[in-house]
Amino acid sequence: MTTPSEHDAPAPSARSWALPILALLIGALGGWILRGVSRPAAAPVLPPPLVDDSDVLVEVGSQRLTLDQFRHRWERVLTFDERRRLKAAGGPELYLDQVTEQLTATEEALRLGLQDRPVTREAMRAAASRALVQPFLHEKVRLASVAESELRARFESRRDDWTSPLRVKVSEVVVTSRAEAPAIAKADDATTPESARAKAEKLLERARGGEDIAALARDHSEAPSSINGGNVGWIVDGRTLAEHEEAALKLEPGELTELLETPRGFAFLKITEREEALDPGFEAFQEILIDEVLAEDPGALERRFRSVMDELRSRHSPTVNRELLASFEHG
Repeated sequence: MTTPSEHDAPAPSARSWALPILALLIGALGGWILRGVSRPAAAPVLPPPLVDDSDVLVEVGSQRLTLDQFRHRWERVLTFDERRRLKAAGGPELYLDQVTEQLTATEEALRLGLQDRPVTREAMRAAASRALVQPFLHEKVRLASVAESELRARFESRRDDWTSPLRVKVSEVVVTSRAEAPAIAKADDATTPESARAKAEKLLERARGGEDIAALARDHSEAPSSINGGNVGWIVDGRTLAEHEEAALKLEPGELTELLETPRGFAFLKITEREEALDPGFEAFQEILIDEVLAEDPGALERRFRSVMDELRSRHSPTVNRELLASFEHG
């Protein structure tokens, strides 16, 4: 079974951005870019931060960043590849150092009045435009470039690889009654149901008192598992036809069941490991699935982009003075 992981996703080249503008608009943005807008003189220099009540994580002069704002930058502002690189290099701690340096430099830049320079204000306006375009392209182009029905069908076909049920690993001690011949003969075999119950109860009390379950099983259990110290492996929710599955699945590692009556006699179980059910759902794998489809059909993203831009051009009717461009001097 695999779990959703950024390391499981294909390399960036698999996305095959067909148009340079897509690479520019989607890939160029990172958490390091300050967001800004064109403003009148009395307006704030930067857009107000997200409102939240979490504790302040970093404070440099007038620059403050809360824990929730930092989480938002890590999860929503950083690109997929930036997050992956940071995790490999030092994770959130490294990113916090970078953000702190950024805020420190920002505070000094504001002290020097650099925000009032025309080149700075234009750069901030361009950054704000890119910041708006990034989520738009992601939602309206990338996510819409592949039919959701196709992605869900792929997910369902591989769901067993990405999900797992609740399961516990157990060891058992079994005492058989006269009606059932023991699989493994012991010197203290019980001969009646009453004596079998009494023997099992004594063994359970010894286990509750801290005695090693493996030693008790090897010395006293009458099941084949005694050879392995009572280890019978995993009991899986909904998949294992094991006796008293429900009782075992409720327990935590180190806990013992009550005395259990079985067709063979009496038994008790000890939980040695526990793994909770894992089913993160379709959304956790959506980006990975999109990457796979786009790797198979690199033209899908370009076709969707062109369709969206044709619609937007029709809606907004941009006016472009190409004759004026002739006067543009460039090196």
